[in-house]
Amino acid sequence: MKKLLGIIPVLLMFITVSCTQNDGNIGKLFGAWYLDSMTVDGEPAELPEGTATFMKFQGEVVQFMLSDGGYVPISQCYGTWTRSMDNITFNFTHSSDACLPGTGVFEAPQWLGFPANEVFTVALSHISSERLDMVYVRGNDNSVVVYKFLKTW
Repeated sequence: MKKLLGIIPVLLMFITVSCTQNDGNIGKLFGAWYLDSMTVDGEPAELPEGTATFMKFQGEVVQFMLSDGGYVPISQCYGTWTRSMDNITFNFTHSSDACLPGTGVFEAPQWLGFPANEVFTVALSHISSERLDMVYVRGNDNSVVVYKFLKTW
């Protein structure tokens, strides 16, 4: 019994240290989300055939990944995000020595209709531990894009 009680603190320490939520708890957004559907003005949007889209939040970083339908990446885009009430502001204007602002891995996911090299805001119309719905009104034509994501982990 003493041996078992000695293991409990070690297990608790392991669980605490292995947490992957850097820089604090970001709530229900943390983790990976699968794009279940996308509509533009109520009509199904055309996405690249045979692909899947994933969105991942950790800390202040967001990753959008277009995959081959599984988990093999075709394209990966990284940006930062902030949340204010029921809005998420995405920033895809970052740069590196190898990439100009908003290009390369810092480019917004064009297949989702996001604007290139801009900071833009989407509305959260639903968020739970299982589902995330976002609404984006495109500035170029005022079309309404609805994204419905399902939590994968």
